[in-house]
Amino acid sequence: MSTKATLALLLVLFSLVPLSHLSAADYAWDKMKIIEQQRLKDFSGPIYSQPESMAIASVEICSVVTTIKAPDWDNEGLAWDGGKLWVSEGSHASIYPKTIFKVETNGNPLLSFSAPGRGPMGLAFDNTNLWNVDFLDNKIYKLSDSGGIISSIKAPTGISSGLAWDGVNLWVSEWYNKRIYKINPANGAVLGSFPAPTSNSPYGLAWDGTHLWSSDSSGIYRIDPKTGTVISSCTSTAFQFGEAYGLTWDGEFLWGGSWISASIIKIKVSMRPSLTLTLTGCTICQTGDRFTVQANIFNPSPKSIVVEAKIGVRLPDGTPVNLFGEHLESPLEAGLDKTFNLIDTSWPAGMPTGTWSVEGTLLEPKLGETFSREVKPFEVVQ
Repeated sequence: MSTKATLALLLVLFSLVPLSHLSAADYAWDKMKIIEQQRLKDFSGPIYSQPESMAIASVEICSVVTTIKAPDWDNEGLAWDGGKLWVSEGSHASIYPKTIFKVETNGNPLLSFSAPGRGPMGLAFDNTNLWNVDFLDNKIYKLSDSGGIISSIKAPTGISSGLAWDGVNLWVSEWYNKRIYKINPANGAVLGSFPAPTSNSPYGLAWDGTHLWSSDSSGIYRIDPKTGTVISSCTSTAFQFGEAYGLTWDGEFLWGGSWISASIIKIKVSMRPSLTLTLTGCTICQTGDRFTVQANIFNPSPKSIVVEAKIGVRLPDGTPVNLFGEHLESPLEAGLDKTFNLIDTSWPAGMPTGTWSVEGTLLEPKLGETFSREVKPFEVVQ
């Protein structure tokens, strides 16, 4: 079948797909105007400037808001209690080893007490009490705000580093095995785990109300806590303070503790929207196989964001087919996190064999800056 004929067949195929899935009533895009009654048009231009062969997480823009002096240089853990910061100085600190501080957001210390163990690392706050993970004692201590030990539970095996509280459970990053664990705070039972975002050992952990943030020597990563999937990332060099050993979230900003500068950095994250594509039907497709694609749109920002969406397929010869036409703009409401069916159909006869791909991107409409893009390859066989 010629490329022209294939494109014509795809035009028919995807016009027969229940395209209401693209703007389903339970989805925020139900207000979007699908170009010319959802018909495909103008598929001559590329979906991307270059074909992609794998999924790419969104890249956040991270910038320094302010920098404050830490009590010492070995600030291993950070926690936010709703108004103040808590800092744990590790066993290598020069002046205040194994000490936990409560400080103002300008760095002024309010109080301090000795850490409960020999190797204090990550901190978390559960709205009432502090938690401190200790890599030498292999314990997680529950503390009063004056430093009294309320209880302790066993930490995961290895070298525990970061700590976060999600409102119900604790999360622990483990340096040696490079994993992140979900922990029952009552008894220390491991409820689940997944690999760290990269091959580097994870350090700090933070919880923003929906997602985890994990830091290592390469950057900071926003993670889906259900799957461990990296949703987005920003490199440490983006805000020029190196490794963020301690990490916490104050409701609007990240705070990272730096060994390099013996400081605590307040970090603004752009909170870019992201697009995730999932092939839920065949990935090696023959005539008659069910071909289904789901799309998830996530806007982590507390504000509505207008995006331009481009979603399409690419043929084995590199020819792109843009499913929405040339321009499709829509506001994404604050906090939107929605999965919907993009394509659900039987694979037609006569399609070229080889590697195809479903491709999607979210752009800033005026400047054309890429917020997020993803490519999912699949094979078509006889």
